[in-house]
Amino acid sequence: WSTKMQIKASNWLLHPEGRFQGKIISIQKTVSQPDTILNFTVETSNLNGQGPTRSLSYQIPYILGIKSRLGKFHQAIMGQEIETNGKTNVEKLIGRRGLLTVEQIIKDNGRKGNRISEWSKFR
Repeated sequence: WSTKMQIKASNWLLHPEGRFQGKIISIQKTVSQPDTILNFTVETSNLNGQGPTRSLSYQIPYILGIKSRLGKFHQAIMGQEIETNGKTNVEKLIGRRGLLTVEQIIKDNGRKGNRISEWSKFR
């Protein structure tokens, strides 16, 4: 008998540092001047798939380009370069898995937070 516990990372409960499996569970697009931001909700679990799952937010500017953050993220998750002809469907990333590295940081407001510092293809 096994149950998975969902833990939401927050200022009160920091996500542990280290390497984890990550699954993209949703994407929200925020349009503001001057940039459009993609906010990915990522569910994480231990590399062996055991233990509790957690949830993190990962933000990337919506800028198409092979060398952009979105382009590098797409390459890491999908294993192929992003299309830069304006026809990229970022929703196809939902449900995809990757390996990620989580770091703990100090935010501009002095509070502790989490950051996903690296993504690589899930094997």
